Amino acid sequence: MKSKMKENKNIQCNIYEDSLDTFVFTQPAQFIMGNKEYEVSTWVELIDHLCVILMRRNSETFETFLNDEKRRRTRIAYMSRDEQQIHFVKQLERSGIYLNQKIDAPRCVKLICKLLDKFKIDKNEICLYVKLSDRQKRIKEL
Repeated sequence: MKSKMKENKNIQCNIYEDSLDTFVFTQPAQFIMGNKEYEVSTWVELIDHLCVILMRRNSETFETFLNDEKRRRTRIAYMSRDEQQIHFVKQLERSGIYLNQKIDAPRCVKLICKLLDKFKIDKNEICLYVKLSDRQKRIKEL
């Protein structure tokens, strides 16, 4: 499932197959997981929604992911329950997780893939729509 235009000008992306460059200068517009649609406007909001969904599915697996993520990162943790471990901290409203809010779109996509892999979620179960930033639109016009 490669990127294609939707009627509302949002672009459907496959987080597993599309190049990470696809997500540079984009903002998420919507994601569909299972048969539920979620409207989002930022990558942080998308991660927040996804964390809540996954915590409800299996809180033990989610906590294991958080602990694994802390050990894997030698420089900066992107996500934690401990505010002191995160730089540029933002507490996610829905999940209560702390996230590094300076995380860029490609890193968000990688983090989302890691979360989905940890929960053994089929790549066809999630569908993401993004919109191009004004900067990306100007680049495409050149």
